[in-house]
Amino acid sequence: MKIVYVLNEDISRVTGVTHKVISQISIWNEFGNIIKVIALNSTATNSQIQDSVILTANAKKTLIGKFLRNVFLIKSLKKELEKFKPDLIYSRYICYIPCLVKTFKAAAPYIIEINTNDIDEIKQCNKFKYFYNILTRRFLLNNADGFVFVSNELKNLKCFKRFQKPSIMCSNAIGIKDSNITNLTNRNNRAKHKVVFIGTLNQPWHGIDKIIFLANSLKNIEFNIIGYTHGELISYINNYKSLFLSHNIICHGFLNHAKAINIIANCDVGIGSLALHRNKMNEASPLKVRQYLALGLPIIIGYQDTDLMGKKLDFVLELENTETNIANNLDKIKKFIYTSKTFDNIKIREFSIANLGYQSKEEAKLNFFKRITQSHHKI
Repeated sequence: MKIVYVLNEDISRVTGVTHKVISQISIWNEFGNIIKVIALNSTATNSQIQDSVILTANAKKTLIGKFLRNVFLIKSLKKELEKFKPDLIYSRYICYIPCLVKTFKAAAPYIIEINTNDIDEIKQCNKFKYFYNILTRRFLLNNADGFVFVSNELKNLKCFKRFQKPSIMCSNAIGIKDSNITNLTNRNNRAKHKVVFIGTLNQPWHGIDKIIFLANSLKNIEFNIIGYTHGELISYINNYKSLFLSHNIICHGFLNHAKAINIIANCDVGIGSLALHRNKMNEASPLKVRQYLALGLPIIIGYQDTDLMGKKLDFVLELENTETNIANNLDKIKKFIYTSKTFDNIKIREFSIANLGYQSKEEAKLNFFKRITQSHHKI
């Protein structure tokens, strides 16, 4: 198949999303497919993904600027699709852009990847965008030929089920081969306990405020925060009278994939999202947690993980998905971190290879793609 992968994410740098896309299309290529990635907008024109196109970069944020950008990118998208002639378009959920659906449908059947409860996520970030999304999301979703959900919970939400589309659940995976583990066996040589958290600005469901509270409470433990600079965290803390940037918090800012792996591999525990309840969600499969496990780290999470549910794993501390899940479990968390060096890092990594890799998940997804394209040709 010839597949166009469309996303409205920054692919000019290697983030969790771009690394996921790179890993996915690598598997798709192995199965003989031809892939072209199209990013509607990025912060720069240099892409980190092969066979990709960035339609706009550094777009202006004024209403007029956004309107002009959308007109330009739809025209550019149409040209790219006409030139490539795809059998299928695969797109991460995109807040509706006028003429986007028309452009998709003129080129090929399209499938939407559902990564989150878009309604509640956008509501937390931007009220105007929330109302716009509520009014327009049906145009994108109702005209889609299928959905790919990253969790069972999302698949069963009424706001998606009402569209009655063919669908498949395929949780997020990790490119195990890319994880350097040279430092795993050296962790017991350190007296200090280190934890790592990967976060992103303006995503309150990650729970960065809870991480800061935890660090303030456990000052003998080093907290490595990836994704926030020192200045960004200071600015964030200003919104909370009870929080402060304690000496045990180390801010690494945004890191490329190799540097992030180096930080993670030298820590003892990885912390996942702690406030998914703010999105009115309880189940997820975050990429950062898969990265921690692929590097042999035990994890602390505040939700049900799609691939870990029903498994009794001593290297997973699952807290309740509530606003007070950290404050109510300080002793339990402290004990878990202090005993983390007793976990077998190699066994954790072996679990990751067996359960969290891309190969089987992407193969199932490709079979779903084939069913969609075949049914489309019969119409």
